[in-house]
Amino acid sequence: MTSEDIENTEFTVTSVLALIEQFTAKLASATDLETLYGCCVSLAKETFQLDHSALFLLDDQGKRLVAKATDGLSTEAPESDILPESEGLPDLALRTGRIETVENFFIESRFEVTPIISGHEVCSAIAVPMVVSSAVCGVLVGYTLKKRRFSTEEKQVYQLLANQAAAAITRSSKTASLHSIEKKGGEKRGRLEEEKSKSSELTDEFESIFSAITSGVMLLKDGRDLVRCNEKMAEIFGYDSAEELCNMKFSELHLSDEDYREFGRKNYGTLVAGKVVHTDYTLMKKDGTPVLCRLSGRAVDQSSPPDLKKGFVWLIDDITMQRAMESEVLQARKLESIGIMAGGIGHDFNNILSAILGNLELARRMLEPEHQVQELLSSAVEASNRAKDLTGKLLLFTRREGRSIGNIYLQEIFIEYKFK
Repeated sequence: MTSEDIENTEFTVTSVLALIEQFTAKLASATDLETLYGCCVSLAKETFQLDHSALFLLDDQGKRLVAKATDGLSTEAPESDILPESEGLPDLALRTGRIETVENFFIESRFEVTPIISGHEVCSAIAVPMVVSSAVCGVLVGYTLKKRRFSTEEKQVYQLLANQAAAAITRSSKTASLHSIEKKGGEKRGRLEEEKSKSSELTDEFESIFSAITSGVMLLKDGRDLVRCNEKMAEIFGYDSAEELCNMKFSELHLSDEDYREFGRKNYGTLVAGKVVHTDYTLMKKDGTPVLCRLSGRAVDQSSPPDLKKGFVWLIDDITMQRAMESEVLQARKLESIGIMAGGIGHDFNNILSAILGNLELARRMLEPEHQVQELLSSAVEASNRAKDLTGKLLLFTRREGRSIGNIYLQEIFIEYKFK
């Protein structure tokens, strides 16, 4: 050994046991994987009087070594140092599965020396496979700047410490994985609870709308079976409750089976196309009386074409009273039109009567009071006046003239019409 060589570390059984105990205790004190990686390299460096130390672990595919921690070699992020296949001392130890040493990198011919080694002027090194459960999971490497030949004892102790480090890393990795799984499980449970809460809120909102809507709502499935409806639906068709309508056949609400089939033939194509059906149709109440309804329906599935197995939803309104009111309004408009026309005729007829009465009065004045025609003219005047009164009543019907309030003498009416 030259003066520049480094002396080997001497070990006894007692010192080895104590060293393993201390090494294990320090590794156990690490709180996370990154701290554990750092402990491995720093303890190896301190124990074996190394200038540099590095920890390499296999990647997730188990093919390449990834530098997880270094002490003195590089200031770069360890995870960025990925060794190419068949390159460097760590890879040699991984491939052979045994301890590999280099006494002098400057004359090394078994592998290509990596730039990081030559850049730090490293002379000697030891690479020990990290074994756990008979499988290699990584390599623990120590480097010296001066030439050094590692003894058999040093190799054996280095192997023990490397295996201890492998076991500690494996346990910590499993614990971290369990924590990660538990965390993800907790997050997933939280999301599920949140989704459940949102689903519950949506259900409550739907139930509120379903109950409060002023139209009848029904859901048809499985060959147009009525599987659900609201209370308004029961009210329209005269049933005591919505539950009484559920599980009925939709055909039971039709006046006849032929009407039911015709309804299906007419509207099925529109529903299959994913469109909305709007129709006025007469259905049947519980007591058998017809009820005119306005129906709006579509498939529950919104895709195109819709999945008809999900059923159809229908909105139903009773428009019987609406139609009756529309008929009354139409009749009133007809009467109004008749009144307008009668008013026009009444005014024209009044003008004609004015001419007739005027000429009758002139004729009466032109004749002697005792003339035999006077009686005929008087009857004509009375008839014209009655026609004038009738025209006044017609105009009163049309609201074109105000009412004339006065006294009526029943005796005159009896004499005029000769009531007996």
